[in-house]
Amino acid sequence: MTLAAIIIMILAVKLYALFYYDGQLPLGVLEVIKLEKKANQGDIEACWCLSKHYFKSEAHWIYWLREGAKLGDPRAQYLLSHVTGLFKDSEVNQEALKLLEVSANSGYYKAQDDLAKLHRQGMLGKRDINQAIFWFEKAAMQGEDHSMVALSTLLYETRKDKTGFIDAYKWALLAYKRNTGAYPDSIKEQLDAIQKESVRLGMDFSYIKKAAEVMAANEEQKIPLKSELEKREICKYLNKAAWEE
Repeated sequence: MTLAAIIIMILAVKLYALFYYDGQLPLGVLEVIKLEKKANQGDIEACWCLSKHYFKSEAHWIYWLREGAKLGDPRAQYLLSHVTGLFKDSEVNQEALKLLEVSANSGYYKAQDDLAKLHRQGMLGKRDINQAIFWFEKAAMQGEDHSMVALSTLLYETRKDKTGFIDAYKWALLAYKRNTGAYPDSIKEQLDAIQKESVRLGMDFSYIKKAAEVMAANEEQKIPLKSELEKREICKYLNKAAWEE
């Protein structure tokens, strides 16, 4: 091997190391170049991969988030809403809120969960329990277990009738059965609290429990696992087969 070839090899290794250090994903220089070409041609997944790859470099990270958001990627819109900042000088940042709402309306469960929390806490003006329930249910139906717990709590606290208790028990039961990290002991306490309160109000708890169990069994078949949600966050192009599509 000639001296020139050795020098070129060393420079190539240093260049690769520079790209790798700057990024989160194990992508080579040529792969990054190809991704940038795809992204500039309107490939949403390429923008998403580049935003994840350049996570350590704020300017590059935000640039590719913005490009993905422009193309309609709800994941990028959600992250960009947080980067932009939902609140400035104690007031709602309308630009960030719009990004969050667009992401939620596009079906992104994290944005739906956040929007529900904002309505529940009254951070967007007047506290709106109905909107909070609406968005928590949207996220829960997609498999967000923390939304299931929050939804159960809201229903239990605000809808003191048989239907409200059935729905509250159903969502707590679904979260408990999934047991994906949403504090199972707290959920068990929630189930017990619903039972005690329904009995105190003179309701037939055995009916509430049975109805909730039947509904939970039906809903469980429709709700994706949390692992399926997490797969949507992964860079598609880490799978070599994706390059051939």
